[in-house]
Amino acid sequence: MIKIWGGKSVANVQKVLWCLGEIGLEFEYAGAVGSFTSPPDQRYLASKAPGSVPVMDEDGFILWEGNAIVRYLARKYSAGVLWPTDARHAADIERWMDYQLSTVREHIHPILRADLTKEQFEHHARSLAAALDPLEPALAHRPYLAGDDFTVADIPLGINVYRWFILDVDRPHVPNITAWYQRLRQRSAFRAHIIPPGSPKVELKVE
Repeated sequence: MIKIWGGKSVANVQKVLWCLGEIGLEFEYAGAVGSFTSPPDQRYLASKAPGSVPVMDEDGFILWEGNAIVRYLARKYSAGVLWPTDARHAADIERWMDYQLSTVREHIHPILRADLTKEQFEHHARSLAAALDPLEPALAHRPYLAGDDFTVADIPLGINVYRWFILDVDRPHVPNITAWYQRLRQRSAFRAHIIPPGSPKVELKVE
């Protein structure tokens, strides 16, 4: 049985929950904070805020870091569907997952978590729009980031774009991103694990 620790409202934890939902794997949600005996696991978790990172226990195999867990689950349980067997297609998926961590997260995280001045907020809002701009041409001729089918490439950035659309920020006209986002919202695993139950923001219209 797979067990998952981490705060359910945390984006990196939601990556894992969404992936599990897409695959249809049964799992146990074990709470926000776990206790582990391995010194590397203990040191890693001690460096993080409680519940801020996902940790997976698969029959004694402990793995942390959201993107690493998602890659592992997709490779093992959804090869050829969420994770392609072609090396170049897989590299395309990993590119988008890494881009979310290296570039997009840098600007959305402060908006959501930090106590910013007006100028700092506006800087990160502009930078976030610029960071998401490469998605617009990427989605011009395909419904999902890595091609015709939904893959784990869509999960990390999909979570960030969900937050972008409910933030009170100026957004450029991004019809391709908007259409992609609306496709993601129709997925049952997205609705189950990304949209907070009873959220008044869920029904906001995206133009």
